[in-house]
Amino acid sequence: MSLKSRTASKTEPKAETDATTVTLTSARVVSQYWNRYRPRSWRQTLRWACFTVTVVATALNPAIAQRLERQIQTAYWEFRGPVSPPSDIVILAIDDESLSQGQHYLDDPTRYPELAGISAWPWQRQVYSQVMQKLFDSGARAVAIDLVFSTPSAYGQADDQALADTLRQYGDRVVLATKLGDLELRQGELLQPTLPLPSLQATPAHLGIINFGLEPNGQIHQLSDRYLALVERVEQELTGLPIDEANRLPSFAEATLRAAGERAIAHQGDHIFFYGPAGTFEQVPFWYVLDADLYASQLDGGAFFKDKIVLIGSMATLHRDFHAAPFSLTQHYPEALSGVEILANTVATLQDSRRVQQLPTGISVGVVMLGMLAATRVRSHPTTRQLLQRGSWILGGVVFRVTAGYGLFLGGWLIP
Repeated sequence: MSLKSRTASKTEPKAETDATTVTLTSARVVSQYWNRYRPRSWRQTLRWACFTVTVVATALNPAIAQRLERQIQTAYWEFRGPVSPPSDIVILAIDDESLSQGQHYLDDPTRYPELAGISAWPWQRQVYSQVMQKLFDSGARAVAIDLVFSTPSAYGQADDQALADTLRQYGDRVVLATKLGDLELRQGELLQPTLPLPSLQATPAHLGIINFGLEPNGQIHQLSDRYLALVERVEQELTGLPIDEANRLPSFAEATLRAAGERAIAHQGDHIFFYGPAGTFEQVPFWYVLDADLYASQLDGGAFFKDKIVLIGSMATLHRDFHAAPFSLTQHYPEALSGVEILANTVATLQDSRRVQQLPTGISVGVVMLGMLAATRVRSHPTTRQLLQRGSWILGGVVFRVTAGYGLFLGGWLIP
């Protein structure tokens, strides 16, 4: 045998020995780690099981976890309490008081001729034309109407024509509502929006979608942008076609800011910034604009509307346009928020860039892991003194968790 072959035969077993050594070393490390940290009792086993389940649930974010998160977020909103809304957003409310005024006209038409258009519901559309003209003459920046004029007026074609004529004059400063149907579609169906009449669409008026998605707790939390993104995804799955950006309808809040000559400030958040419960935004009964005396005395001859964004919508009990949300239908705030009030919150959210962002899942998982790992360090059989210390640590951890979460919430993040 040559010297070269002898050298090779001696070095080959050494490589195998090195590989075996590495394997044994790794196995020894794993074994030592397991012997050190393996559960020593059923209590430790339970703690590690809870740790694993909690971390996995935080990462996967199932519906039950989302429901709990939204309930905690609602508590954060309500603990913060109402804050002053933007002074340039006002609601012209189709309320119970305005609906009842039609009876005065029916009782004495000659005395209350200005109330003829609201003598019965649905109101004549020329009433909205009359009101818009007065609002814009008073210096209003934009008028957004939370009503879907999708069917011909019950008062004849002339009534629709009166509204269309006003929209041709002021339409670039007006928003008309449109809505989408149910997302539970069968294969081959398309989600068609309910649009205003073609004669109204042919004007410069903006169109805005008024739909919102419901969270697992049955409340509205997120801006309608998320709902519209879901709709687009469903349509793509059904049709296999790309989104037609040119004909994409914006949300009602986005359209309102466009009509007012503003743009929504770019922000990554998708949660509505709720300013407070029902009545937080300034409200004016619709019929005040029609009544000459009230228009002069209560609204300063229309000067009240100067440079304001006016949202027209129903707050009447008859129409049942009320929704669950923070500050709405909860234990501390049982009065419901009307649809137009939620829209006012969304317009203000986009206008002031106060939308709130969900804490990223990775950070949430990290926070939960740190808390659970700290909990696993507690001894299984504590003495009385150790038990008191454990209680103090747990209480301190809970206080820190709630305080940190609330602090992040105030800073523009939502953390469950």
